[in-house]
Amino acid sequence: NGIYVGCLYAPTAAFAELWGPSYLTHVYNLTPETAASAISMIFIGWAISGPIVGWISDKIKRRKPIMLISAFLSFIFMLSVLYTPNLSLGSIVILLFLFGASNVGVATAYTVASEIVSDSISATSMSFANMMSVLVGALFQPLIGALLQLNHGKIIDGVPTYSAHAYKYAMLSLPLCIFISLMSGSFMTWKTTQMNS
Repeated sequence: NGIYVGCLYAPTAAFAELWGPSYLTHVYNLTPETAASAISMIFIGWAISGPIVGWISDKIKRRKPIMLISAFLSFIFMLSVLYTPNLSLGSIVILLFLFGASNVGVATAYTVASEIVSDSISATSMSFANMMSVLVGALFQPLIGALLQLNHGKIIDGVPTYSAHAYKYAMLSLPLCIFISLMSGSFMTWKTTQMNS
């Protein structure tokens, strides 16, 4: 569960919280202001989808299908944003919103963390899941920077600048990370008196 939640959230931490605006400005030639506004759609998607998906999970009394669908759709939408050529601004905004809306399996994983252990350590288990999401996300931010450095960007006015090709190369790590989340989720199995997997 820790691997699942860490690898599912890492692309949001790396892309939405740091590298996404730069990627959109260099690959799709958006202005910094427009790129930042587009990135915000990820969090809007999260905010809208989170309560809805949580309600659905409680209604069907299942967690694992929600988690697998979340990882699969996150993988598809992240790939689409990163590697679909000639996207319009409207398409970018929609895909980023859909990525955010589908990425809420992270919250479901927190719920699972509380349900797979006894009540006496459920808070500890949830804290571990939260730590994993923050830790893996924190590792991916400098990882992308290191991958960009491998492509030897130019220094313009003292600021490193990288090509669209360099950004696409570095960002390949994000869908690969989500794929690991999907695989780890598919192998998860647990027993709990609170909710069937």
